[in-house]
Amino acid sequence: MISYRMMDKTCLVTTCLHKGPIPLAQCREPESVAAYIETIAAIPQGSVARVLRDVCERYGACGVAAVEDEMVVGKIRCYPQAICDKTPTCVQQEVPFRGMMAVDLASLPTRDQMPVLRIGCIQVAEAYCGRGIAGEMLDALIDWAKATGWRTLRATAARQIPSLLAWCGQAGCESLRRRGFVVVSEEISPELREGVVSQRGGFHGRQVQEQWDAFAELSDDEAAVCFEMTLDIHP
Repeated sequence: MISYRMMDKTCLVTTCLHKGPIPLAQCREPESVAAYIETIAAIPQGSVARVLRDVCERYGACGVAAVEDEMVVGKIRCYPQAICDKTPTCVQQEVPFRGMMAVDLASLPTRDQMPVLRIGCIQVAEAYCGRGIAGEMLDALIDWAKATGWRTLRATAARQIPSLLAWCGQAGCESLRRRGFVVVSEEISPELREGVVSQRGGFHGRQVQEQWDAFAELSDDEAAVCFEMTLDIHP
């Protein structure tokens, strides 16, 4: 049975799930194992855990983890918009993460002063895809946001194309619509278009390429549209 818990200072997922689920025990002691970015860049081990813990200390949590049999099988990251306005937020890439390290959280608005939360990377371990885990994590995040005083949720979403969502880590537009989000703007993303073209071209394997047969009516540009979406939460 899968359970869902907030990523707070007692449970931090510091790396991705591209290699499969990770032990929950590792998330309880995140400094004990080097995060991905700490293995490829000159960033001291424990830096990701420290940054995420600092976010949780000030804002309560930094995401949701899906857990089964003491293994983390899915995650959603989220950050206050106040942080996102200062720097891109990604713990998997060196430049954005160094930007996160440089942010002085004490100088930023509190949740009461700026109650806007942005949904970040969504990921489910490959063996667990297709079981509704991403949607359940979204529901858990929305419930937590409502209970803790956030008033607006924002997200950048892509079309509901499973292979594309798995590649880009964004929320699915239709999944967010079903939860009350509305589109406030949209544009073609060059980065997303690159993923569309490479997946359709077979660079991610035949199985991924075949999944695009169901979306043959969409041009590359149409498939690469990013949607800025928002949900207003009423007290």
